[in-house]
Amino acid sequence: MLEQVLRTWPKWNLSLSQLPVLRRELNGGETNRSFLCDAGGQKVVVRINNPNSVELGINRAHEAVILQQVSAAGIAPDVYYCNQEQGVLVTEYLEGKHWTTADFQNPDNQPKLFRLLDKIHAQSVELPEFDYYRHAEHYWQTLSRSADSVPEELRQLREKMLPELRRFQGQADKRVLCHHDIVPANIIESDGALKLLDWEYAGNGLADFDWAVIAAEGGVPQSRRYRDGLAMQVYQYIYRLWAQVR
Repeated sequence: MLEQVLRTWPKWNLSLSQLPVLRRELNGGETNRSFLCDAGGQKVVVRINNPNSVELGINRAHEAVILQQVSAAGIAPDVYYCNQEQGVLVTEYLEGKHWTTADFQNPDNQPKLFRLLDKIHAQSVELPEFDYYRHAEHYWQTLSRSADSVPEELRQLREKMLPELRRFQGQADKRVLCHHDIVPANIIESDGALKLLDWEYAGNGLADFDWAVIAAEGGVPQSRRYRDGLAMQVYQYIYRLWAQVR
């Protein structure tokens, strides 16, 4: 599969004169497979999408639109090639430091992190609203079809969360571009600036969800913009379903 992908190099938005060379597979991704390649002396990342993207609730067409916007805004790697039908994405390889939970929790870093979120939420992308209720129920239906049995505890949690999902989805807040997966592994500090990887779950959603993610996954204290526990409940429930489906 990778060899076939590399042979698409004449279509890449790079000045290349020969076939790119595989260097190594990159670790860390939980959804797709990514490879570091040498393309005419330039390092690029070749991502092969997970074949179960639909089950995982990923809209690759929406992702492509978002990537164009956020790469132009300087908060994501440059995109050199994107073929949704083939399931391939080629982007710039960012040299820099991948953040850890300790970086999230460092008070000196938090203003940089908060500014990054502000930049994300300031973007305008012409896409439908992200539906958290529908997204969670998509996971539930996938689980119900594929699993021999769903844990009773999870069934009870779903009954509790359905009205909470409706309440969260119905909030009148202005929708903004949200990444929805701002975990330490998805942040890289390159040339003094923070950039985000893995935009496949991004969409026009509620900013509180992103703030809940960084509070839950990075141990970052709730900021003045993180109002209550509803977004945290929604995030933790959706993550629980995602982990079961994956």
